[in-house]
Amino acid sequence: MSNDATIGLTSSEAARELRVSTETLLRWAVKENKIPYIRLGTRKLIFSRKEIEQLLSRNQPPTGGSNA
Repeated sequence: MSNDATIGLTSSEAARELRVSTETLLRWAVKENKIPYIRLGTRKLIFSRKEIEQLLSRNQPPTGGSNA
């Protein structure tokens, strides 16, 4: 198992966790500077698993209630 799998997520993995498109994730990270990342080489971005989990916990959808 590589360190990428335990420490960081690829763009597609992070987007899947956040339930957004890869394009949205990249816009948030690169253009809007909302999500920290590490660039590997010229094309690959790695996102901190901890940062993605924290983002998810801060933006949990409300629970309970009715849909009416």
